[in-house]
Amino acid sequence: MKGAHPPLVSLRIRVIFPIRSSTSPPPSFPPLIHQKLSNRVLGATFTVHNALGPGLLESAYEGALVVEGTIILELKSAKALSAAMDAQIINYLKLSGLPVGYLLNFYGTRVEWRRFVNCGQLP
Repeated sequence: MKGAHPPLVSLRIRVIFPIRSSTSPPPSFPPLIHQKLSNRVLGATFTVHNALGPGLLESAYEGALVVEGTIILELKSAKALSAAMDAQIINYLKLSGLPVGYLLNFYGTRVEWRRFVNCGQLP
């Protein structure tokens, strides 16, 4: 049929940015899944960043990783995170079916990170 659009695939992904002013997420968010593992991942991220320093090539930090078959890490070293990078981690979550992903940027003096939750894959 001329002008018809292909069927859309529905996947619910929630992007959760770090919240600095509160110790708990807003009431509208679901409970934080894999919180202990996430805390270990972020701790290791900060340790690596402190040891290696900012601004190295991405290969120094090792591309995309999967931690304990649960969390995808997409490692970057770019001046700024972009919508294309967000789309990349969302696609990894979609294809893998894993519930949590982090986009981690080692470029600056502080690690920039974003948490993504595949709401369609919650336990």
